[in-house]
Amino acid sequence: MHGYRVYVLHDDAERRQREQAHRWEASHDPLTGLANRRGFLAALNQLLSRPDRQDEPHAVAMLDLDFFKEVNDRAGHSAGDRLLQDIASLLLHRLRASDVVARLGGDEFAFILYDCDREHAADLLEGVRQQIAEHVMVCDSHPYHVTASIGIALLQAEDKLPQDVLDRADMRCYLAKHQGRNRLVTMA
Repeated sequence: MHGYRVYVLHDDAERRQREQAHRWEASHDPLTGLANRRGFLAALNQLLSRPDRQDEPHAVAMLDLDFFKEVNDRAGHSAGDRLLQDIASLLLHRLRASDVVARLGGDEFAFILYDCDREHAADLLEGVRQQIAEHVMVCDSHPYHVTASIGIALLQAEDKLPQDVLDRADMRCYLAKHQGRNRLVTMA
């Protein structure tokens, strides 16, 4: 056997598919298919580390559904899950394909709107807010409505960590709820 080599070929497509599925599951919400908190923070971290991020404005927004607890309490968690899936689909169709849409948990969503100034972000998300307010989910012949409170923050030069901009967007989302819900707040 001197001078000969033995090669063993093995198809590892199944292993690669499993690894790909694990990577997807680590960064996506299984209920909605949207990015999860980990995937969202990774995308925001990547944006913050880009040397050219100052060349164009970028917006980060937080959205919290109003009255979602009532859907879960009255119609059950499966109806709540269905409503979250409806909202996720609405968000994906309403926002641009280049944007990051994530479900952070519960009824809280977040967005990265690339190359988007305050006015354009407000226009896009006002359309989202209106469409959510118009959405009706019927469960056991009972209609359920939710609305959305949304806070928008633009990336600033001093933002170094994802939490810097997320805190501003979250504070504005809280203000939208505090000011009566079903509204959008861009400035504190």
